[in-house]
Amino acid sequence: MHNIVACVVTYNRIKKLKKCIESLLLQIYQNFDIVVVDNGSSDGTREYLKELSENNRIDFEETDINIGGAGGFNFAIKSIYYKYEYLWLMDDDTYPKNDALENIVNKIKFLGNSFGYMSSLVLWNG
Repeated sequence: MHNIVACVVTYNRIKKLKKCIESLLLQIYQNFDIVVVDNGSSDGTREYLKELSENNRIDFEETDINIGGAGGFNFAIKSIYYKYEYLWLMDDDTYPKNDALENIVNKIKFLGNSFGYMSSLVLWNG
């Protein structure tokens, strides 16, 4: 098991979710898992996630109803926080650059775990 997990919250945006997952799988730093929280999507997301779960690094949780982005993050944190040291939270329309997690890991090492939380630089690309 890895000590970092990327938590992605989604609801009926399968195209964005696929792009997000692709971005995560292309990360230079590969020592992490992916968990997708599906807020009760009805657009084929559940079937897509079942296919993805065949990959040992990717898992998913279902809330069965749309509890919103914040609700999805809360659900993810309560469901998986005890399995990992670090949680990387994002919505399904987040497409991290290939070196995003590598940069975060380098900052963790530099700071020596002397931080409460860390945030990536977020850029809007309309």
